[in-house]
Amino acid sequence: MKMLSREDWRILGCLAFIALLAIAGMVAIATRPARAHDAPLGWAYEADCCSTRDCRLVADDAIRMTADGWLVRATGEVIPYGSHKERRSPDSQFHRCSHAFAAPGATDGTICLYVTGMGS
Repeated sequence: MKMLSREDWRILGCLAFIALLAIAGMVAIATRPARAHDAPLGWAYEADCCSTRDCRLVADDAIRMTADGWLVRATGEVIPYGSHKERRSPDSQFHRCSHAFAAPGATDGTICLYVTGMGS
């Protein structure tokens, strides 16, 4: 049986170090913080507004601008202009985030609303 040379040990040490870095990289990727899901046109819903399935694109006629705020026709809610629930839509389409989208049967309150024109 041949003894390993100093050069062989150096190569084995380098390979072990590379393997350790690869494992650490995989762990870092697997444990990264969860982020919100993406809108259909590729921009990300904000994490404080959406988990992985709370938000979706809604038809233009599902939301109406009123004197008091944004009327969500599905629920009758009015989201006041300047509210923390009001968000600017990067794609000029309405998007609504609701617990009911993720958990059917849950209260259908609006978490946040991405709007095409800011009321404030």
